[in-house]
Amino acid sequence: MKREKRRLEVVWRECRDEESESAYKKSRESYEQIITEAKKSYYASLIASAISHPAQLFKIIRSLTKVPSVPNNNDLAPSAEVFQSYFADKISLLRRELPAAMDTVTELETPWPLAGPTLDRFTPLDAEAVDRIMTATRPTTCSLDPCPSWLIKSCLEGLREPLLNIINSSLEQGVFPEGLKEASVSPLLKKPDLDGSVPSSYRPVSNLPFLGKVVERAAAEKLQQFLNDTAGLGPFQSGFRKGHGTETVLVAITDQLRCQRDQGGSALLVLLDLTAAFDMVDHNLLTHRLAMTGVRGIPLKWVSSFLQNRGQRVVRGGLVSAWSPLTCGVPQGAILSPLLFNIYMRPLARLVRSFGLECHQYADDTQLILRMEGRPDSVPDSFHQCLEAVTGWLRASRLRVNPAKTEILWLGRPGGREIQLPTLDGETLRPSSSVKSLGVLLDPLLTMEAEVSAVSRSAFFHLRQAR
Repeated sequence: MKREKRRLEVVWRECRDEESESAYKKSRESYEQIITEAKKSYYASLIASAISHPAQLFKIIRSLTKVPSVPNNNDLAPSAEVFQSYFADKISLLRRELPAAMDTVTELETPWPLAGPTLDRFTPLDAEAVDRIMTATRPTTCSLDPCPSWLIKSCLEGLREPLLNIINSSLEQGVFPEGLKEASVSPLLKKPDLDGSVPSSYRPVSNLPFLGKVVERAAAEKLQQFLNDTAGLGPFQSGFRKGHGTETVLVAITDQLRCQRDQGGSALLVLLDLTAAFDMVDHNLLTHRLAMTGVRGIPLKWVSSFLQNRGQRVVRGGLVSAWSPLTCGVPQGAILSPLLFNIYMRPLARLVRSFGLECHQYADDTQLILRMEGRPDSVPDSFHQCLEAVTGWLRASRLRVNPAKTEILWLGRPGGREIQLPTLDGETLRPSSSVKSLGVLLDPLLTMEAEVSAVSRSAFFHLRQAR
């Protein structure tokens, strides 16, 4: 039909009479109607096939309505080399601005505890474990992969034994394969309304070789199991842990705040913002804190090998930058990175609780809760001391808090009365009318009205897009 439409168009352009024009327009309209009906039928069947699977349905709708991660106009977006220089220089500058803290040296000199359970070796995997890991690993393909990941998964029957040998050799020797340490970085726009021509509007997301993710998952399962068995992570330390998702964090936070309000008290919720937290992780401190949880011997050697000698390049618009070494940080996009970051942040909760505050952590999102009796005009000195101690601990951990983006929410604040505002790293923190906690808007009365309005607007927007 497309060929017939084009033939009639040629006839009309040659003759330029009403009869040929009418025939061409009729053919064009019929062709466009058939295409439209075919698209409707295709997308309707696609959505119908996922109607009982919310995650899959969300993925389909998002693929149809999402905003491009980089501007459509390639002349506006920075080049791959510009992105690479910006990402590398940003971390180098941040680390140079952090003074060498004596607390860091003191912590590294702390001897490992002699008592308690330890993980000194990884137990070998069997064929069944390889099948489970391959099933759990998403078939994402990186430009560094020699073949598509779906092909590897579809040929698992013939590749099971080689994969088992590769994984077990890595875990038994405590060495992560050097060829799997390179990352292809894709710049992703942080928010759709940001200026796409400015590198700071983007975040780097590492695309890693599929086989490397398979080896990572094998080690991550064993490390997570050990931490679960030994309570290596705190009860309010969430993120990429079974039974510790965003829902449980939000329920715990709102429950504590509501209970405090119902008892006639007031509370302060502080949402700390850390600058490039995953990219700033100090490798020496990370392995030391991992050892303090009881991970020793070959497993500790394996994690050190995983972190060392890593490199990345930026890929954008079919062009690639030069390779750049990574001397700190855990790669965003790696399976193991969230777990390692949780271990890195593990001591912070104990520090916060020592001042009488609650601490809820979800990856690099840290929220503090101060509960107070009645309606005080100011916060207690222990709160100011806690913020000062947290700032010092973060600095010693080679992390940087961003006071400008840190938010506080005062619940039960007395109306019309001045209060003494807290400070963070020398900057005053002013209460907000609402704050976003893990994507959910909270207001001082916990009415959730702002969140309901935002969700309604978003739902109607996507419904209009899907029409």
